Amino acid sequence: MASLRNPKAPPGYYENLKYLGKRVRDVGKVGLDKPEEFLETLDEILEDYKAGRINEDTARGRLLLLYRLTFPSKNSKVRSWDRRTRLMVRSRIREAMRSL
Repeated sequence: MASLRNPKAPPGYYENLKYLGKRVRDVGKVGLDKPEEFLETLDEILEDYKAGRINEDTARGRLLLLYRLTFPSKNSKVRSWDRRTRLMVRSRIREAMRSL
């Protein structure tokens, strides 16, 4: 099985991360930089919530962090996305928060 971690990442980069590099493949640049990574992380958060591994408050907090990282001022890697893509990812995250 291939590693989910990006080989360009510095040692210890994934230690404090919950999903990226552990359950979601880190592609492209190191860190959250592709819409697919955001959406896969969103799915993993919802899966953990539905399975009872995390409670509603924890899931909401993780979704809020994911939402915040779609803004270029908080995550410069999303600056290269077109506006529609950012809005689509944000709307999917908001839908997920409403479904909790």
